[in-house]
Amino acid sequence: MTTLPNLVSALSEVDGRDRKSIEHIARVIREAGYIPKGKRGGGAPEMTPREAANLIIALNGADTPKDCPLAIDRFRSLVQAFSGSAKDFRNYVDSFEDQPEAMQVAADSHTFGEALEAILSEVPSLVEAFYRFGKEQFPGKDPAYWDSHLLGALRIGMFGLSIQFNRYAASIEVFIMHGSERKVQSVIQFRQDMNRDEGFYGNSWPDRRIQSTIGAATLIAAWQAMNPGQKLPGIRERVSRPEDESE
Repeated sequence: MTTLPNLVSALSEVDGRDRKSIEHIARVIREAGYIPKGKRGGGAPEMTPREAANLIIALNGADTPKDCPLAIDRFRSLVQAFSGSAKDFRNYVDSFEDQPEAMQVAADSHTFGEALEAILSEVPSLVEAFYRFGKEQFPGKDPAYWDSHLLGALRIGMFGLSIQFNRYAASIEVFIMHGSERKVQSVIQFRQDMNRDEGFYGNSWPDRRIQSTIGAATLIAAWQAMNPGQKLPGIRERVSRPEDESE
């Protein structure tokens, strides 16, 4: 298990903002009920994929900390954007058969919140798929290269998974790079739930469009925080820091 301070530390290592900024956002959504409150130390509540998903949405879906609870509600509620006949839907589902198991599970989710939680739970299968892909698609590299450089390849975008937050829509995609060309292998798109009350998502047609994108590094950091001591192929084990258990 892991605590909120540990999750905050792990995400701050890949987010780009300092730990105090991440900690402030985490505190805001905890006070709003999106992360459980509890005692410190041994009595601290366990962080699950649900809490990790809420914090990731808050970090990427709001302009200011005070807007984070609203962002969580809006992004979690987005529904899969699929339209077509039963045959079209069957073809859509079948298109994920050769994709990482994490994408298959996410494709079975109705909402973006559920899909993000599913992918966070399936990080080992996702990393394993990318580890195998690197060895198969780049035979010129020493196989041992991938035992310590997989995360680097994911972070520079040789291949991987990306999650895009738009105000308000979202997408999850697996991609590979062929030279300068980015090729999407599979994508799951989420749109606003039209059954929600009018105004739930704010201005329907804002002229200022805001986007934020995260990659596999964020998912891996969150998973490692929630599963200390467990190994992922090609990924170095995360080293805990003193602030991981302080608030």
